[in-house]
Amino acid sequence: MSFSGHAAAASFDCSQPGLDAVEKAICADVGLSQLDADMGAAYRQLFFLTGTSALASQRKWLKLRSHCGSQVPCLQKRTEMRLAALRAELAEAQKDSELLGLLSAAWTKDDDLADHQQQAVDNLESCPRASLDLESGAAELVPKTYVRLKAIATHRCDAVVKVFLGCTEAIEEPDASEQWVGTGGKWFACARWNERLVLEDRPSGHARLLADLGFETRTGNSGALFVPAAFTKSDRDLVLKAWMGSPGAGGGDMDYGDELMSRVNGRRRPK
Repeated sequence: MSFSGHAAAASFDCSQPGLDAVEKAICADVGLSQLDADMGAAYRQLFFLTGTSALASQRKWLKLRSHCGSQVPCLQKRTEMRLAALRAELAEAQKDSELLGLLSAAWTKDDDLADHQQQAVDNLESCPRASLDLESGAAELVPKTYVRLKAIATHRCDAVVKVFLGCTEAIEEPDASEQWVGTGGKWFACARWNERLVLEDRPSGHARLLADLGFETRTGNSGALFVPAAFTKSDRDLVLKAWMGSPGAGGGDMDYGDELMSRVNGRRRPK
């Protein structure tokens, strides 16, 4: 079974050309094919909740499974073990998803992000008919615990980058505070933020993951999240602005400045 990009399928077309030994073995065995489909469905659910962490572990497992070649007993065992692991991870992710969703929705309370909420504005002047949300078929590109931050269109209106923000790790706090999120009699803060950029081509509506960005520390205890502000005049790159976090001890009044990100491959470089 092949997982391409970030929209992994639960099964694949056995009539397609160029199947490898593993795929041919799966297609030739009804039981193994169903097991493969169940495993793929569990993976898709986990990816929808956790994003690229699920993708990374799936790619490692696919390499391990390839060692089985066409040996059905080996493939059966590997897939059963993977399905069990995915279901365990999925149960854990579902348990945490409600809290992470609450923290994501309350991002404006976070010390490192609160001062930048006025910059979370859409820029669709060149493309007023563009949708702010992802097309239904692209929803699985973003974990459901994330919130929409902004959308920015190219000057030619041939693409829109949609930015989402999510808390990926919570930490329990000892006391109540307006900065924290309370649930179940406990108080929590977000320990790790992740920003997901999805590029949607127009008018086809085809969407793909452009990049994942987290808080970066470069000098002392300072930190920043780089957030798209606009496309360059050529529309080839995105201008990223550093949302500086609250300075820690020794952090001082830092500014990481601006960067450029390629619209094609998500690579970054100084502006």
